[in-house]
Amino acid sequence: MTKYDKVSIGDWRGIAQALRPQLSKHAVLLLSGPLGAGKTTFVQALFAVAGVDALVNSPTFSLVEEYVLHPGESAEQRLIHADLFRLETVDPELLAYLQEAATEAQLTVIEWPERLPTNHVFANVWKLDIATAGDVRSLTVESV
Repeated sequence: MTKYDKVSIGDWRGIAQALRPQLSKHAVLLLSGPLGAGKTTFVQALFAVAGVDALVNSPTFSLVEEYVLHPGESAEQRLIHADLFRLETVDPELLAYLQEAATEAQLTVIEWPERLPTNHVFANVWKLDIATAGDVRSLTVESV
């Protein structure tokens, strides 16, 4: 487990650079924290470090956004960003898509993973929890 104390959103890119090499192929990052903690901002930093040139937006309404590092290449060049905030439960079709993405994409990041069924298991899972106190954040990252 790695803990980052007393960090600001301005530190996200450096933390993302430190974390990215640890997230091996087909990793799933479950990203938790209160509303406004900077989850999507962290995903923006992480995907920029991974090589995404496109603007990374919150998929709050679309639920899932897909980014391709090298268009025309394999599915392993995809980065998936899901935001489950608006859902009370995840329907079977979305769950199947996320499971497939987790086995095919380079990296899958899921915000609000507490919306996933408690019995659902991904392989190669990492958890990143953000705690806030005003403008100061603490991050805890661990492989589970």
